[in-house]
Amino acid sequence: AGDNIVDSSEVEEVFISGTGTPGATVIISATDGTNTVGSDELFISPSGQWQTTLDLSTLEDGLVTIVATATSTSGNVGEDTDYVVVVEDLTAVCENLPLPICNNDICEPSETVEECPEDCFNNECGDGICSLRENDSVCPQDCGSCDNLPSCGNDVCDLNENAGSCPDDCSADPPCGNGVCDP
Repeated sequence: AGDNIVDSSEVEEVFISGTGTPGATVIISATDGTNTVGSDELFISPSGQWQTTLDLSTLEDGLVTIVATATSTSGNVGEDTDYVVVVEDLTAVCENLPLPICNNDICEPSETVEECPEDCFNNECGDGICSLRENDSVCPQDCGSCDNLPSCGNDVCDLNENAGSCPDDCSADPPCGNGVCDP
């Protein structure tokens, strides 16, 4: 899950690693907000490295919080938090997209600048936000393609999603799709 996306092919053995003070211990926990899984106590090697695998298959699809809690030999405790998205099947997200409608102020995944310039233009392309006027073909640096949006369906309109690529998360009324406005 080096891409922070955990799909069905890797969910039972997610590799997690980090660094810490040699000789300290670390315990890893992962939670979906309801269910939690965790590691046994791990010892940080003399080189400062630790690694383990976790089975996240008992957690719900969506955002999963992973916390590494380290305890030094003198008893000091520190935490580090990271996030992954667990997705069972990306194709199910893409199959439910609405048909594109030209001139609705949303550049849907199958529309292009040539076919629907009213909806698709890339004045803001490259700003890191997938606006309603962009899609993965008009502005691939800002927008993910439907089959590459693992966070679609997590009830948050993320920066690389908009109402065209992920209508489950992003509303078109009021227009959202900038990572700020949620349905």
